[in-house]
Amino acid sequence: MLVQVNSVCKLCKKEYHKEYNKNYSKRPEVKERQKEYKKDHFEQSRISRRKHYRNNPDVYKNQRLKKTYGITLDQYNQILKDQNGVCAICGQPETLFDKRVNKVRSLAVDHDHKTGKVRGLLCSKHNKILGVVEDNIEMLQNHIDYLKNHART
Repeated sequence: MLVQVNSVCKLCKKEYHKEYNKNYSKRPEVKERQKEYKKDHFEQSRISRRKHYRNNPDVYKNQRLKKTYGITLDQYNQILKDQNGVCAICGQPETLFDKRVNKVRSLAVDHDHKTGKVRGLLCSKHNKILGVVEDNIEMLQNHIDYLKNHART
């Protein structure tokens, strides 16, 4: 069923013709109108998106976790609870302060890059260490051997 609606933009008073059906956004002429609307209202749209992001951080965190790691925010919070809110390696809370949002970062999701399986939550320092050695156990063992051979006495 196709529903036609004429609407007027509250900002520029330009009239936009809209048609709604289940395949509405897939049609080329609709995409062109949407593109035109976004172009005409770029700044307002940007402000609106930022405001929505600030007011709904959990929605965006949930989307990012699903897309990147295949887990929901509830699953992340359960892992965090199971780890008592601390890094799975050092047992300490995250200390890295994010200046952009003026708060301490969340623990990073550690996962196997080959299988995608989530292993746990790590502080930034230990997540970076595993990233640098590319989860290579032999390389980590070489580091351990090096430190043992050059230990302060």
